[in-house]
Amino acid sequence: ERRSGTLSIEKSVWMLTVFARKPQLFIVGAAHVSAELVHLAHYLQFETIVIEPRTTFAENTHFSTLPDQLIQEYPVEVLPHYPLDAHSYAVVMAHDPKIDDQALHLLLRSDIAYIGALSSKVSNERRRQRLTEAGFSETDIERIHAPVGLPIRSKTAPEIAVSIMAQMIATKNRFL
Repeated sequence: ERRSGTLSIEKSVWMLTVFARKPQLFIVGAAHVSAELVHLAHYLQFETIVIEPRTTFAENTHFSTLPDQLIQEYPVEVLPHYPLDAHSYAVVMAHDPKIDDQALHLLLRSDIAYIGALSSKVSNERRRQRLTEAGFSETDIERIHAPVGLPIRSKTAPEIAVSIMAQMIATKNRFL
């Protein structure tokens, strides 16, 4: 990890300051929670990229704060074009294994800082089984925060988005 500090070269001491790029949040799937998550992420200075291949959801989800990008393609067509590193975060919430699992396969093979998956406990167990069958180890699967968000008994879309953002911020700030 790049950090600020001093560097001595011969008889000179240089102060180096590293400015990290803006954190990127990839949201796979557009719906009510996605829209609330975009709003909070924008407020917290994240670049927001919504990936939604289904036209109905992409065109009919009301975003009070527009995402920086809304891409109507499958995750496999989008994610490889971005650095999935310590400044990248992702939440999969399409509720369609064809979309969510495709994204998770790519995310689990990356160095992304955070992976969250919106689901019930039952859906999460089914997903874990599919990922195991696809060759992912228990250690790989444990990287996924699922069900996503802090356990604050969220009921509404804004509450769910707050619980997700709080969990991401905890991950982002774990070394501070």
